Amino acid sequence: FSDSVKQAANNVRQARNSWGRCAFGDWDSAKLNKCLDDMEQLVKVLGLPRGDEEHLVNELNDWKKKGTSA
Repeated sequence: FSDSVKQAANNVRQARNSWGRCAFGDWDSAKLNKCLDDMEQLVKVLGLPRGDEEHLVNELNDWKKKGTSA
């Protein structure tokens, strides 16, 4: 994998590990948005077909909107 994919995947992995350790007190709207942005960056650097990328980015944006509006 390219360096950009490796870095983006590492950012997402770190967020997953934080969530997986049940460190829920560390999570706020800013951290959620940062993690969703990191996931979007990973999707973009993967070089997926345009339709697949757009679909995934739209889903992430939907999660961001719903996750921070509560």
